[in-house]
Amino acid sequence: QIGQFIERKRTEDKLIYERYLLESLMDNVPDAIYFKDERSRFIRINRALAEKNGLDDPDEAIGKMDFDFFTAEHAQPAFDDEHEGMRTGQPIIAKEEKETGPDGGVTWVVTTKLPLRDADGRIVGTMGISRDITQRKQAEQALRDSEALYHSLVESLPLNVFRKDLEGRLTFANSLYAKTLGRPMQELLGKSDHDLFPKELADKYRADDRRVTETG
Repeated sequence: QIGQFIERKRTEDKLIYERYLLESLMDNVPDAIYFKDERSRFIRINRALAEKNGLDDPDEAIGKMDFDFFTAEHAQPAFDDEHEGMRTGQPIIAKEEKETGPDGGVTWVVTTKLPLRDADGRIVGTMGISRDITQRKQAEQALRDSEALYHSLVESLPLNVFRKDLEGRLTFANSLYAKTLGRPMQELLGKSDHDLFPKELADKYRADDRRVTETG
C-alpha cells in the first residue's frame, strides 16, 4: 500500500507540474491559443486572446464562437476550415487570415489549426494558435502604396526617368524614356548603354555613371 501511495503521489505531482506548465504558457504567450469543440465553440482560450476579444476573463469565451467576436467575413471561412479539418484530420498550417470586427476594425493573423482528439484518438474538436501580423500587413500595404505613387509620379513627369544597377544595366525606365529610344519597354530592361547607344556615347554615359557612384 505504501508503494501504491508513493506511485499515486508521483502521478499527482506530475499532473500538477504539467498543469503548471500549461497555465504558464496560456497566461504568458502573446499569441492567441484556443481549443474548440465539434461545433466550433470555445472550450478554452488563453489570456492574450481574451484581451484581444475584449474579455476580462478567458472563461467568458467558453461556449462562444468566432461569430460572437467577428463578422461573417472572417467567422464563416474560419468555421468552414475547422470543420473541414475535423472531417479530414488534416491540419491547416500558417494560413494568413483577415479578421473583421463588428466595429469595422481589421486585423491580420497567421494561423495554424489542428484536430483536437480525445484519449481514444477520436476527433472531438479543433485547436489552434494565431499570431498577429497586422503591423507587417500594414507595412506591406504602405510599401505598395508608395511604389504606386512613385510609378504614377515618374510616368507623369515630362522627363526621361530610368534606374540602373551597379553594372550599368537598366532596372527601371518610364514610358517616355522607352518612347524616346523608340524601343519597347521589355527590350530595355536588363540592357546596358552599350546595348542601346553607339560605343562613343555609351562609354561617356558609363563614365558618368561611375563618377556618380564613386562620389555618392
